[in-house]
Amino acid sequence: REELMAWCEQNRVDYVFGLARNERLETKIAPALEEASQASRASGQAARVFRDFMWSTKDSWSRRRRVIAKAEWTTLGANPRFIVTSLKP
Repeated sequence: REELMAWCEQNRVDYVFGLARNERLETKIAPALEEASQASRASGQAARVFRDFMWSTKDSWSRRRRVIAKAEWTTLGANPRFIVTSLKP
């Protein structure tokens, strides 16, 4: 993925890629997941809270990149999702 993102950046091609969730990412959005959990309990329906932040992997990315997180809480529990993008806010 690093090679593809770097190529896009060097050639001025915007991208949006799915990003596998992991413990570090889930910890980063823990407050947003709690917010979604409370909203879901209050409404009885799924709730979503979105956050974006700059992020870097421990060793596979060459630089920090923008990540957008969907902190979703459904009737079955937490369902966080992440993308990495070159698009500006």
